[in-house]
Amino acid sequence: MHGVRTEVEGLVTGVHFLFVEASGNIRFSSTAQTALLENRTKLHITNRGNVSFAHVIIKNGGKMNLLRVNETLVSVTSAIFEIQSQGQVIVNHGVFYSTVAEIETQGRVILDGAGYSAGKGPGAGSLSLKGYGSGGGYGGQGGMSYLNHLGGRAYGSVYKPQALGSGGGNALGGAGENIIQTKPCSE
Repeated sequence: MHGVRTEVEGLVTGVHFLFVEASGNIRFSSTAQTALLENRTKLHITNRGNVSFAHVIIKNGGKMNLLRVNETLVSVTSAIFEIQSQGQVIVNHGVFYSTVAEIETQGRVILDGAGYSAGKGPGAGSLSLKGYGSGGGYGGQGGMSYLNHLGGRAYGSVYKPQALGSGGGNALGGAGENIIQTKPCSE
């Protein structure tokens, strides 16, 4: 993909090698799927939210975005997964399965603020009467506000994150952090 923005919410067929570069941008949502074609027959259809390619390269201004839009986790399976120089992978909540994964110098995986929005989540911060918001919690209690208003409750594990971070307690507060998991392929 060169200089094209593509949003994938359904089935993609017949793509073995995915290369995104030169301002190309591809977004996979939690409804996307992939399948191989053989004699006009779809084979190896993945479950929704799971996309699979033999080789993925994101480089030189290319972007891949994994967007969780429902309860289905987004996952990418690839024998070889590379984020080369100037490539970006933006993840709201996802898992990568790969035999070989590499992030080169100036390649980026962006996880910032893609958790629960401000005031949302199981450990959302709260708002004091004077309008100061406290921090959202996750692996520990959220930070106190300017006037010592308690932060959001702790939930989840700081050692093995499995859920999105909660947002701060003000409409202008920040979003919580997101999660990425990397796991080797079983093959």
